[in-house]
Amino acid sequence: MAFLISGTLGFVSSSYRVVAPDMLGYGGTDKPQDPSDYSTQRLCADLAALLDYLGVQRAVVIGHDWGAYTAARFALWHPERLSSLILLSVPYTPPSPVYKPIEYIVKLVPNFAYQAYFADPASTAPIEEHVRIYQPVSYV
Repeated sequence: MAFLISGTLGFVSSSYRVVAPDMLGYGGTDKPQDPSDYSTQRLCADLAALLDYLGVQRAVVIGHDWGAYTAARFALWHPERLSSLILLSVPYTPPSPVYKPIEYIVKLVPNFAYQAYFADPASTAPIEEHVRIYQPVSYV
């Protein structure tokens, strides 16, 4: 996914350092099987560790789509690491004090039904069976 974004940010990279990492599970990253490894707290810890590795104390963090949700959580858990935050295509959603399963969210926001589908283990077989069709359209 980072290769898609890095191409669109070329005009910025002439004046600023641009880092567009693949998130866990994408590109050349590890692909853990335990869903808890993909919690936003862990993903944000990975981003903080990346900034440490790069020697960056504060950054402009930009998140698009699913990345916007993670970027917003990064702002909550690591505010000292931000100089600014930009969220694209997904608005800020405050943390809920009570866990709400995806099925509940889909009743409120029917457009999120795809998330319930992906969360269902039964979705794996049809996706894998049609991966040549599914994969190109999922990155549009």
